[in-house]
Amino acid sequence: MKQAAVTTTPPLTLEPAHAEALAALLKALANPLRLRIVEVLCGGATHVTRLAEVLEVGQAVVSQQLRILRMCGLVKATRTNGFAVYRIAGPFLPELLACVRQCGAGADGVGDGSGR
Repeated sequence: MKQAAVTTTPPLTLEPAHAEALAALLKALANPLRLRIVEVLCGGATHVTRLAEVLEVGQAVVSQQLRILRMCGLVKATRTNGFAVYRIAGPFLPELLACVRQCGAGADGVGDGSGR
């Protein structure tokens, strides 16, 4: 009788608090509209009206999603001429978005618009 191969488990490197923070970040990005908002903001700062136009959704919907992204520390807002201007909060977001795209492109049906 053949014995199953024994594999070693690598040591855990994520502390529980860090794992919680990463999970919150990934959860915030686990929404198609929020991903698209981040994609637009990676191209430069803009205001809600412009985001709504580009994404073809209502301003209220964009504002709700921006609130979630702000609460997670992924975007920040500044006031300019009475308008809130949104920008990405960390330089890691464009790289993370590129990584997600690359990983999704290799998965069967992920990232190709097929819904599989």
